[in-house]
Amino acid sequence: MEAGDVAVEQDATQVTVDHVDQARESLERSRIVDGVAGLTQQGHLVLYALLMLHEEGETPIRARDVQDRYEIICGRAAVDPLVPRRMRDHLGELSMLGIASRTERNRGESGGRYYEYALDTNPDLLLEALDETVDMVGVTDAVQQRLDQDL
Repeated sequence: MEAGDVAVEQDATQVTVDHVDQARESLERSRIVDGVAGLTQQGHLVLYALLMLHEEGETPIRARDVQDRYEIICGRAAVDPLVPRRMRDHLGELSMLGIASRTERNRGESGGRYYEYALDTNPDLLLEALDETVDMVGVTDAVQQRLDQDL
């Protein structure tokens, strides 16, 4: 929806900054909902693991650390976890969709090269799009606090 459409729906005679902001929010919501809807169940679980870590203040975070949380979530969902390589593929997909950001780090010979991941999207929109996954897996205290804020 564009700002002009928002203005027309509200019977406004001019397009205002408010209309532009509303249109931007609507487009962002659609992008997130469509992006999350296109993910597999495993993709939802990986995203939820990253979301939990974000809410706990643990991001940006390495994929191997996301893997630990992801495996716990898979256990709660009664789903076999993917091997680390496949889980990292899902993190890469989230990055390509603009839902997460991926930053390359290089610690030289002693630390090697790796990626760190962080959410690049409004967590409230993600929780809304992941509502079935949240119901199936449950919530941590940090995620519950976010849900309580929305009430």
